[in-house]
Amino acid sequence: MAELPWVHAYAADDLHAGRRTPWAIFRSEWALKAAVVLLETFWNRRVFWRIPPRLLHWIRFLVPANVCVGSEGPDADATAILGALLELADQLLDTEAFRQRLRARSTDRRDREGWVWAAL
Repeated sequence: MAELPWVHAYAADDLHAGRRTPWAIFRSEWALKAAVVLLETFWNRRVFWRIPPRLLHWIRFLVPANVCVGSEGPDADATAILGALLELADQLLDTEAFRQRLRARSTDRRDREGWVWAAL
């Protein structure tokens, strides 16, 4: 949010006043950015990011069709892909055993232990 410094003052005032509105705005912004990164990373590099379940819930709350709208209108392909990525995320178990298997398989990318290659 560095591009909008006035938002910081607005959010700070509301946060100090105990209002919940800035948290709802931040949560929606984080979810939107996470959805765009999830979709673009898969599109451009065929990499699927394992995102925390709570953030996935926030992305679903925004509705993929609302996220995948460009200047020409709704993008059905992007909506379908984002929906498929969210479904895939539901199928990946977030357990220590799963993370250990990921680390064991990606010997050349240990810094990226949360990445999973996926085909849709």
